[in-house]
Amino acid sequence: FDLGPTMGLWLSKAFINGVGFIYPAYMSAQLLREEGTTLQHKAEKEHWLVYWTVFAVLFVLESWIGQLLFFWASDWPLYWMLKLCFILWLQLPQTDGATTIYNFVLQPLLVDQQDNIDKQMKRIGNQAHNIANQTTDKVFPSLLALAGTNTDKAE
Repeated sequence: FDLGPTMGLWLSKAFINGVGFIYPAYMSAQLLREEGTTLQHKAEKEHWLVYWTVFAVLFVLESWIGQLLFFWASDWPLYWMLKLCFILWLQLPQTDGATTIYNFVLQPLLVDQQDNIDKQMKRIGNQAHNIANQTTDKVFPSLLALAGTNTDKAE
């Protein structure tokens, strides 16, 4: 039974995304619901917070770089297996790969570039706020007009 290359690629991506997102999301939700104050509970929360930080950065990098390398990588049979192994290495408490990447790559980079990152985040936040205000100013009157409400009348 041959699914063909497109279906096989889709199934590989779906499975790997499930491993990368669903299990960590479930474990994180479990920890958020629990009222634990033990050192183990705090360590598990830190583990998943570090995982999500590293996974988010790698996900964005892969989406950018992946566009350039996708045709090569998707044809390489071991790509999906290696990606799955890498995600498991990031997640599993026995290997704690996310903490390794965070401590040796992300944290030094974030500390070194904190001022620049903070400035850019503030700039982006201000732009998003302005766009939201402009959109609201344009959309709500249109929606009210569609609903038949006259905003010029004083009642």
